[in-house]
Amino acid sequence: MMRIFFSLTLLLYHWSSGVCTTFYVSEEYSLSVPYSEYDALFDIYESTSGERWVWNNRQDGIPWNFTGLSDPCMDEWQGVSCRCTVSSSVASIATWDTADVGDQWILSSNNGSTNCTVSVLDLRLHNMTGILPMSFSNLSSLEVINLARNNIRSPLPSTLAQLKFLTALNLDHNDFSEPLPSFLSNLTALTVLSIGNNFFSGQIPDSFFSFPRLLEFDISSNFLTTTLSPLVSNLTYLRRLDNLFFGSIPTTLKSMTNLTDLSIGLTGFSGGFPLWICDMTWLQELDMSYNDYSGTLPTEMANLTNLKSLYMGGNRFVSPFPTALFNLTGLEVLDLQDNYYTSSLPSSLGLLANMTALYLGNNMFGGSLPCQVMGSWPNLTVISVYENTFNGHIEKCFVNNS
Repeated sequence: MMRIFFSLTLLLYHWSSGVCTTFYVSEEYSLSVPYSEYDALFDIYESTSGERWVWNNRQDGIPWNFTGLSDPCMDEWQGVSCRCTVSSSVASIATWDTADVGDQWILSSNNGSTNCTVSVLDLRLHNMTGILPMSFSNLSSLEVINLARNNIRSPLPSTLAQLKFLTALNLDHNDFSEPLPSFLSNLTALTVLSIGNNFFSGQIPDSFFSFPRLLEFDISSNFLTTTLSPLVSNLTYLRRLDNLFFGSIPTTLKSMTNLTDLSIGLTGFSGGFPLWICDMTWLQELDMSYNDYSGTLPTEMANLTNLKSLYMGGNRFVSPFPTALFNLTGLEVLDLQDNYYTSSLPSSLGLLANMTALYLGNNMFGGSLPCQVMGSWPNLTVISVYENTFNGHIEKCFVNNS
């Protein structure tokens, strides 16, 4: 705990004795966090141009202030969350010293103290610019770090590896430009690792596939020159995979029964649709968009009955329309835009009654729009059919649907 003392000196004249007695009344004010954590917050502020941070009106908390008695936890600094305990109250009056000017006493009081440690640092979208300090690790009780959408650049401090309680690390949309640091694999408590949309380069260290508790893994949109290692199946608890890879998809993925969201868009994968994916019947989201897949979508896709979102846009898939999709009655989002479909839309689309978003633009679909179907979807909020050869006008499908 960091303590600050204020004292008030009182000089009282004893009329009977003609002697002055000095009383020192001392009040103790305490910062709730340790020196090391307070200093680490200061270092982060200084090294990332804190004076130019943008404080978010939609986020609770006050701007950071190191000039007065502001307390990161008790005054609820923006982006800082803490775990605190309160100790019992103590009160005392004790003699201090005797001097020539008379008796001196110290009257002190302590109304109990609050001991805190920083557990969450959430400074996304704060215009942080610069590098993270090595003292970051002094925030030793951190469980969550979210610094997404800033302008933080390399190097990533190696001391981050000392944060043994860290469960979530989000550094998305920054300016890190270095090989993926292998020391991150020392963060064995991680359940979420999200470092997409940076400039990380090189290979993915094999140690990245040994996180024992990882649930979400996103290193998409970097400059990684790698294939997706079969070791990915070691991440047995993984629920979401969102990465940029090359080559082929390892079939070991089909053993990952906790993986509900598979996102492998923008990878450069090519060939026909991998049939073994149709065995992953537990999938809820499948994103294979903007690759170089070709041919038709297989009838085996009817097995994916738990799918809610399917993104197949930006490939070279061709007609006929994949009727296997009509078996996916829980489907809410369907994206087939930017392909080579030339057929008409079947009225069986009406079986997808939970549809909220339909993307069919930039194909060569023709014939009449199935207005009776589209106009009856109660939850539809987005429909895109641009650059096709449909007869009629899409808005007429929704004239009576308000």
